[in-house]
Amino acid sequence: MIMKNLNFFQFISFKKNRPLSFFWDQIIKRQRFWSNNFLKDLAGFRLTQDLIIDIDALALRKSQWLSGDELKKIQVARVGALLSGASRLSLFWRERLKNSRINLKIFDDLSLLEKIEVLEKEVIQNDLKKIVSQYKNISDCLQDHTSGSSGTPFNFYIDQSYILRSFGFCRRIFDWAGFQSGDKIVRFGIRDRHGFARDYICYPCQVAINDVAAEYERRLKDLAILGSGQKLVVFSYGSSLLKAAALATKNKIKLNLRSIIYSGDSLTQDERKTIENTFGCRLFNCYACRDVGWIAQECEKGKLHVNSEWCYVEVVDQNGRNLPNGEKGRIIVTIFDNEIMPFIRYNTGDIGTLLNKPCACGRTLPVLEFQGRTGEFLRLSDGRNFSLTDLSYFFEKWSGFVGGFQVIQKAPDFLKINLIIKTESGFDESIFNQTFSKFLGEGIRLEICYPPEIPDVGGKRKVLISLSAIENDCV
Repeated sequence: MIMKNLNFFQFISFKKNRPLSFFWDQIIKRQRFWSNNFLKDLAGFRLTQDLIIDIDALALRKSQWLSGDELKKIQVARVGALLSGASRLSLFWRERLKNSRINLKIFDDLSLLEKIEVLEKEVIQNDLKKIVSQYKNISDCLQDHTSGSSGTPFNFYIDQSYILRSFGFCRRIFDWAGFQSGDKIVRFGIRDRHGFARDYICYPCQVAINDVAAEYERRLKDLAILGSGQKLVVFSYGSSLLKAAALATKNKIKLNLRSIIYSGDSLTQDERKTIENTFGCRLFNCYACRDVGWIAQECEKGKLHVNSEWCYVEVVDQNGRNLPNGEKGRIIVTIFDNEIMPFIRYNTGDIGTLLNKPCACGRTLPVLEFQGRTGEFLRLSDGRNFSLTDLSYFFEKWSGFVGGFQVIQKAPDFLKINLIIKTESGFDESIFNQTFSKFLGEGIRLEICYPPEIPDVGGKRKVLISLSAIENDCV
């Protein structure tokens, strides 16, 4: 009966423009339960948390079908509450919001956010103490840090409301990937994510895989045994999956997989097909950032949908102005939770496009086309740009010969190309040089190398290393 009553779920999940997890956060904050391990381990405490997360997850299963207008109303209310709280609790945001001249008492239009200056990672590095809330107990919060894969590593804080809310969106990701009761979820060579690591809530089993080549074969055999009676759902980096697929093929290891979810680095269409064919299951992309959480995930129709109940996503130009749907620009994110350290109009360092067309899956959540990191673009001496998608399109035509590639920009007009050749039979380097030079345009020098494997950078596979990424120490 409850599942049929949408208004009830909207009420319990978004009462007073806050998710239900906020109210549990208030209990934790007042009673100091979070730092008390004895109380935290009590069955009643855990069951109450589970109930809060269960209700939130059920509400999210309903809200993904809400109309665009209904989602916008929720977002306007959440952003209005966020801005009011940030102005009241944070010295940094009090000053920045005052400069924006937004009337916080009557915030009724998301386009008003454009008046607020974009929050850059360097600003967080320099002004962390001013950004953090003056009135929340920092000892009740969690300090974390980004990996720096988008260019600028920094420390940040998240509160209990942020953490508790993450679980519902994590469940949504696995639901979309076909997770069924009894399946085991495997974290394969990837860092824990908030909302993911509590196995008694999200899944019954977790296996951590070290991202070291020598361990892969042994771990894959362990997974074959683990999945002998139950389906596995794997969560991993794309680069880890490519290595695992190659070893599974070489050693004829069969895994009983339901699906695979990947994040952290990009895969070409040819690489996706290779992984899916090797493991015999569907691959799903997940766009998540360590600092601002679960932004978007891929549906069964292959489109990335923004989690509109968690965040508001803008695509903007270099001046922070919103671009029309369909145009490529910087991905800017505002998340609705995390009073300890609000992320408002935060520059993720990624490039993407918001699409206007409805998705065939029927969900009303906005569709985002992810293009890559800011450093994943070749900027040539004549001003032309090539994205990782552009390069992938070229290399797909050579997929019969090339098993992997890496493009390193040494200078504006000089590229080093690392190629993994499947078979030398029929591959002609001179023809490859001619066609690639024609694709890029005149005046570009190429150096072709044939390493035994594509080298990882910081535990991730970097297919494209641009000159700007090297100069800014983003690799």
